Amino acid sequence: MSKNEEFHNPVEIFCNEWSIYNKVIVNNYMYHVEIDAILTELLHRQYAKRPISVIEFGCGDASCSAKALSTSQVERYLGYDWSETALAGASNNLSVLNSEINLICGDLLEGVSTTTKAYDLVLIMYALHHLQTNDKLKFFQHCQRILNQGGGLFFVDVMREDQQNRDDYIHAYISYMTDHWLALNKEEKNTLSKHIGENDFPETASWYRETSKQVGFSSAEKLGQHTLHQAWYFSN
Repeated sequence: MSKNEEFHNPVEIFCNEWSIYNKVIVNNYMYHVEIDAILTELLHRQYAKRPISVIEFGCGDASCSAKALSTSQVERYLGYDWSETALAGASNNLSVLNSEINLICGDLLEGVSTTTKAYDLVLIMYALHHLQTNDKLKFFQHCQRILNQGGGLFFVDVMREDQQNRDDYIHAYISYMTDHWLALNKEEKNTLSKHIGENDFPETASWYRETSKQVGFSSAEKLGQHTLHQAWYFSN
């Protein structure tokens, strides 16, 4: 979740209508259960034998990341989000880590660009698609800059197909949501549809793979996909 001042506030729904997003999470409409399993497996594979430092952008209430991170040795965690409501939940959820926890209410692009400490793992889930293409590039550049050697970026987001334009993506996503997110009422679906139409600017997986290479990541690994939702890991 992020803020983009050039357009409508892309986290308006999460700041003002947090209960809607909670419904999305509880009903697993954006595959948070699967994401938790993927992140847990990645942590065991890449970071099982050493303490790690973690920075998360658009952390929300950290309900997904906290569960996975609790299986690893996290010595330091920093989370950014624009919603104070979400961060209040994050403070509680992250208490299971028994590590140094810091939470900042602010914009993810400003956060990553001003970060001076190095981290082993960067997390960002369902936030980057709110930024314009050039700002996504800047985000990747700064992530590569702040990562320790041997670290990586765990990235989850909605993505367009290679030949799919933004309008077609918006239509496809809203249609899927309307047909399958049955726990939401009509007003909640309308709120989400407005949010998606005004604030979603997804790229393709190919774009992210090429961008990661361009900014200096050594490898890009697709970890999973469910409908238009994909999980990737970029190694430094």
